[in-house]
Order: sequence, then C-alpha cells, then structure tokens
Amino acid sequence: YDEKAIRKQFAGQSIEKFLASSKHELYGVILKSLHSKTEEDAPDSRLRMLLHYAEVLAVKGHEEQARGVVAEARILAEKHELLTYLPEILHQEFSYMPAIDKEDQLSRASLFYEEHQQVMRKLENRALYERLDKQVRFLTQNLAYGHSNNKDAIRNFLDKPEIANEGHPLTVMAKYYFHHIRALCAFNLRDFEETYKQSKIVFEISQKHAPILQHDAARYISLLHHYSNACSVTGRTE
Repeated sequence: YDEKAIRKQFAGQSIEKFLASSKHELYGVILKSLHSKTEEDAPDSRLRMLLHYAEVLAVKGHEEQARGVVAEARILAEKHELLTYLPEILHQEFSYMPAIDKEDQLSRASLFYEEHQQVMRKLENRALYERLDKQVRFLTQNLAYGHSNNKDAIRNFLDKPEIANEGHPLTVMAKYYFHHIRALCAFNLRDFEETYKQSKIVFEISQKHAPILQHDAARYISLLHHYSNACSVTGRTE
C-alpha cells in the first residue's frame, strides 16, 4: 500500500497516530496466518499439534476426546511413515486407555511393549540406511570430483550385507535409500542398465507411496531428476 497517500488522507485524525502500531499488529497477524497454513500443510507439524491437543484434553479430564485425537495422529503418522512420533503416540494411547480390569490391562501392556519394540527396530533400520546413503554419496563425490579413481570402494560397498540383500530394509524410506544407493553405485561404475533399473524402482516406490516420498518436494524432484537421467543415458526417451 501507499503509506504516504494514507497519511495524507487521514492527516490530523487519530488513525494517523496509530498507523505504526497498526502496521506492526497487521504484520503479526499475517505471520500467524502463514504459520497456521504451514502447520496445516506439513504432516509433522500437524502431528505435533495433535499430540499437544491430546495432552491438553487429557489434563482437562476429557480422555475420551484425547483418545480420538491420538487415533487421528496415529493415522497421520502411519500414512506419512513418520515413525519418530509413534513411540509418543503409543505412550499416549496407553496412558489414556479407559478403566479396565487388571488382566486386560496386563494384556494391553504386553501388546504396547511389543509394538513399541517393532517401531524402534524400524527406526533403527531406517537410520542405518540413511547413514549408508550419506556414506555412498561421499564415495561417489570423491570419484565425480576426481579425488579418487578407485572404484573398488564402491564395489566393496555393494558387498555389504545391508546393500546386497533386498530383504533388509523394513520401511518405505529404508527401501527408498536402499535402491537409491544401488542406483548411485551403478552409475559411478558406469553400469547404466542397472542405474536405470534401480532408478525406476525408486520412482515406482514414490508413486506407490506418494504421502511418504512426495511431501518432501526437494527429495521428490531429485529422484525424478535421477530417473530422467537414467532414462536418457539408456536411450529410453519415450
């Protein structure tokens, strides 16, 4: 807006005195609106919000409503494979359970513990493949920038049990890292058919599990770029 025009129009009126503070307040409102929009769009932000709401409801004695909010949080976490939130979701589910007899409580506690262990195994598995993905990027960058011409390091990397066995990844993200690693290795070994094969698998995973792999725009664009290059280098221009 044209501040000079506004000051001229309202010269001598009370509104002119409060223009600076009004601008500051309006700016705050706009920022809050943008923040709220981001919170709604980002799954992890919405999850944090839901878990906070559940805590507030439980503290106020509305545990039935809290259970409903936690159930919504679980659906969202599983849809986007946001595993880091599942331990807290499980904890809240267990904490807000309705009053039950002792035998049933022990049974539910056992199920809770078992599921918690499964989640932790998946988290550790995903973290493993994320680390391996970073390691292979370092190896391939050394080759790309001429710091090394020894491709044996990549061949040895492919011989790791976690990379050689397709059954090792336990989550969608771990499978994404697994095939992305193999695609990078194949490209640097100039095995372009294998590069295409692995890049295609990564692309297909992204289409099948869009809520997990497409909400991160940078990662999705990157995998599309790798797949496009693999198609081009093998002459698959269709």
